[in-house]
Amino acid sequence: MEKQILELLVGLDSEVKGMRVDLNDLKSGTSSIRADMTGMKFEMRDMKSEITGMKSEMEEMKSEMHDMKSEMNDRFNTVDQRFDAVNIRFNTVDARFDAVNIRFNTVDARFDAVDIRFNTVDTHFDTIEAKLDGIGNQFELTNESRINEVDFLDNKVNRLEKEIFIMKSRSKN
Repeated sequence: MEKQILELLVGLDSEVKGMRVDLNDLKSGTSSIRADMTGMKFEMRDMKSEITGMKSEMEEMKSEMHDMKSEMNDRFNTVDQRFDAVNIRFNTVDARFDAVNIRFNTVDARFDAVDIRFNTVDTHFDTIEAKLDGIGNQFELTNESRINEVDFLDNKVNRLEKEIFIMKSRSKN
């Protein structure tokens, strides 16, 4: 029985030695896993710092884009204001041309009024010529009646000259 116990003890010893080897292998495996985990931790920290850097770069880019957007908006507003000023100038020029057009229409109306006056004067001259012709015929008909009516004709001619003078002065104005 001692032999059996001894065999059992030897078997147990070899098993314990096998377990020790297994434990040592397990320890070394755990150590390598720990080393891998530590390496991964460092890589994760590096990645975190890179992500943080990228995040700050993105914020800077966002800020730059916002500044650029504001600047472009300001420039567009400035251009828009300049176009508004040009539009106002064009409206002013249009108003001036309208005023000039109104003045030309007024001048045209005045010329039309002058033409009407000239036509009236022409009509009066025609009437005066007819009267003068009539007077001339009277002179030709009888010398005697002409002598008697010299004062009448003189007054008539004076009135006609006065009308001509008045018409001429009207036509000058």
